[in-house]
Amino acid sequence: MPKIKPELYRKILEGIELQNIYLKSFDGEINLDIFPKSPIVNISSKADFTTKNENRVQICQKWNIVAKDKSGESKFLSMSVTYCLVLYSRNEFTKDFFDIYEKTNLPINVWPFVREFVNSMTARMNIPPLTLPLLKFTQKSRPKSAK
Repeated sequence: MPKIKPELYRKILEGIELQNIYLKSFDGEINLDIFPKSPIVNISSKADFTTKNENRVQICQKWNIVAKDKSGESKFLSMSVTYCLVLYSRNEFTKDFFDIYEKTNLPINVWPFVREFVNSMTARMNIPPLTLPLLKFTQKSRPKSAK
């Protein structure tokens, strides 16, 4: 159960402004010996935040992308990419706020950068560019306090 009321979440969200977004790190590996035509792609992410001063917050989100053959046994591509956002926050940016923000607004803001990066980097690896799916939220996947 979220520890923050929807009204407070909205107030904090309305008070943040993006100051910067940047690529912090990238790592990748490919095995061309088993490149499948229709890979199974698993995507996961984890984020954390640090308060830089009273009104500045830095959020870093690491995305892990693993592509395997149809059997799911042989990994042919693995990538991790971390993007950081620097935000100005008029209100206190709390852990309770971040717990919801990480699952809702953050992916919406960062995912387009991750998709483009993975597509571009796989093309540079001399394989067909990997197009990651659109990010979709359903009512069931959204925390109740973020509605």
